[in-house]
Amino acid sequence: MTNQAPEEQPVSAAGQKERHVTELAGPDDRWLSITDASRVARRQEHTIRTWVRDGLLPVHPERVGINKKTRRVRLSDLAQLTPILDIDAAIVTEVGSLDLVSIPRQQQAIKEEHGRLQAAYTQVLERLATQEQEHQQNLSGLRTEFAAHLSQQQGLIDLQREQHDSLVALVNVQQAQLTQLRSDFAQTVANLREGMREMNERLGKALDNAWRALEEHQQQHIHFRSEFLDRLSRDRQVTAQRLDAHDAIHAQAQEALEARFLQQEREWDDALQALNSEVAQDLAAMHGRLEDQEQATRRRLEQLTTQVEVAKSAALGSQQRLDRHNEALQEVRRQLLEEQQARLALAEQVTTLTQTKQQRAR
Repeated sequence: MTNQAPEEQPVSAAGQKERHVTELAGPDDRWLSITDASRVARRQEHTIRTWVRDGLLPVHPERVGINKKTRRVRLSDLAQLTPILDIDAAIVTEVGSLDLVSIPRQQQAIKEEHGRLQAAYTQVLERLATQEQEHQQNLSGLRTEFAAHLSQQQGLIDLQREQHDSLVALVNVQQAQLTQLRSDFAQTVANLREGMREMNERLGKALDNAWRALEEHQQQHIHFRSEFLDRLSRDRQVTAQRLDAHDAIHAQAQEALEARFLQQEREWDDALQALNSEVAQDLAAMHGRLEDQEQATRRRLEQLTTQVEVAKSAALGSQQRLDRHNEALQEVRRQLLEEQQARLALAEQVTTLTQTKQQRAR
């Protein structure tokens, strides 16, 4: 809001040099009484009145106060004649800062501002109504979409829960099978060890019997040879005369006996070697079967371990998908909460604008 340039009144007809002004020079200007002018400038009242009388300091032609004797000058005019030393020393009233001439312009400006505010308020109400309708439509669509998404997610959760329960049951069954296989493997190993122990015992007994039989045969052979030599010695004395005649026969008999002894000894050695070979083959076959069973059991254990790991991985993947679905549900809830907060803030803005309009109307 701007003020028009002050209008100075001509000199009075009495021949005085007073100059009159009726408007303030600007929004920061104000009216001062002669007493307040002397106070703020630290000058005598007589000096201020002399300036007014000589026309150096313009004065308002209208006198104010209870007795209508108080004269007023402008602060801006006083500052041109003397420095303002203490502006707070003036006794300021509402009349000092009141610009009566500019009141109609101010009223017109207030009416124009009120019209602009009224139009802005109407536009805001229209936008609010449009936004409210859009929010209602979006909220309805979002609710429908959320309900469908929630139903779908609930179905997926139920399906995943069933899959998880099935996987847990499968893992439990496979764990039981693995435990049973371990128990069977331990029992098989124990049985094989017991069989090897019994086989070793039988083999040891057979070897002991074979060695005892060989020792007995050797002892019998030694005893027979000793008896033969003794008899031969006795017969040698009896048949000394027939020794020359029977040397050939005796030599043949001796060779036959030695050949027979050697043959029996070779037969016993062959039998012992065959027994040792058969025992070694039985042991090798038993060790082979044991290794085959151990390898088969290890492969079965590895297969079961792989199946258990796959089942655990599937259960873990199901749990992760369930966590992602829960996060999606949390995000939808957060969006709904933000929408509600935005609507509350919008309602507060409408309330504030309404209150402002009511205050301006007052």
